[in-house]
Amino acid sequence: MAKKALAPEELRALPMEKLEKLLKDQHVLFVFEYLRDFNGTQAAIRAGYEEASAASQAWKLLRRPEIKEYRDRKIREIFESKGITPEFIQLSCFEIYCRCMEKEPVMVWDTEAHAWVPGGEWQFDAKGALKALDQMSTILGMKRPDSGDKKPGETLEQYLSRTGGNDREF
Repeated sequence: MAKKALAPEELRALPMEKLEKLLKDQHVLFVFEYLRDFNGTQAAIRAGYEEASAASQAWKLLRRPEIKEYRDRKIREIFESKGITPEFIQLSCFEIYCRCMEKEPVMVWDTEAHAWVPGGEWQFDAKGALKALDQMSTILGMKRPDSGDKKPGETLEQYLSRTGGNDREF
């Protein structure tokens, strides 16, 4: 009788040694090869799968829950060994936000001085700052479940009610 497939939550709860025992040696090798360049087809070939079917084999392998869990844990191990932790990502996003918010003078050409000089206006990278804030809110779990765009025909009051915007104090 075939083994019952474990649910993703059950796989996450398994110690690494037990998770690894669920995989064939070729699957473990495939994951290690995949982590070299994130190229599934080449990883399958290097792990010993037939070249003609390597792409489809990689596609199947990368969707198997136990292989996904094993791959994700190995990636976390690599990141943590390099000091890349959730806290590091948060701090990096904050640093990027701060850099994007630094005001820079808008330079204009001074025909008398024959040089670029500050024109009295300032600019900053609003798009970069907003993207960094978006990333930080995702990492910190601050996004609302349905904070999507305003739907066609929806009034501002309906949008604020749906997204919880009426609860905000500015």
